Amino acid sequence: MTQKFSCKKCGSCCRTISDIEELEEYDLGDGSCKYLKNNICLIYNERPEVCRVDKIYLKYFKENMKLKDYHKKISQLCSRIKNMNNK
Repeated sequence: MTQKFSCKKCGSCCRTISDIEELEEYDLGDGSCKYLKNNICLIYNERPEVCRVDKIYLKYFKENMKLKDYHKKISQLCSRIKNMNNK
């Protein structure tokens, strides 16, 4: 993989984890990750697999989708999550 996903570090995805079973233990109770501080992941190098965009691509999507298309879809999802959080 040559290009990594370019995260904008807005923290929106880390504020909407309540419906993600793999992140149940990380939820503060309001849908926010307990390891998010000032839009920085305090456990970035040890974060769960579900939080690793490019690892998820390699594991589940690389056979069916080009990396640039996957990144575009993730960027669109990020925008929707950010807009949802700003309402």
